[in-house]
Amino acid sequence: MKTDRYRKHHDELLNVVGNIQKYLTVEEVQSNPAVIRKLLTILAGAVRIHLAFEDRALYPSLLASTNSTVSTTAKQFMDEMSGIQGVLEGYLDKYHSVKIIKNNPDDFIYETKELFKVLGERIGRENRDFYPLVDAMND
Repeated sequence: MKTDRYRKHHDELLNVVGNIQKYLTVEEVQSNPAVIRKLLTILAGAVRIHLAFEDRALYPSLLASTNSTVSTTAKQFMDEMSGIQGVLEGYLDKYHSVKIIKNNPDDFIYETKELFKVLGERIGRENRDFYPLVDAMND
């Protein structure tokens, strides 16, 4: 099983994150809340698609692996992601409207940066530590 598709998803997610980061000033948040909300919708959809692919195609085979390093690592990454997914969903619920984003720029900026830090670290760990392990199973 190769991880090219998952790495491509990561690139797409990071691209959307980069687009949102351009708006993370008080002035931009107050001037462009509709654009930001649309980008958050795109990000949410991309994350959900990525997680669905992982949950249906990647993790089941890895959890069943006879290689204990692979199965243990897969379980750790899967468990960790459920917590991150909960944080993401809570964030998306909180900032579900243009008005809320516009009227709470400082909180929105802070929480967005914190969320992006967590997502960035997770993507980095998957690309650096997890996906090479998966790719090596096929070598």
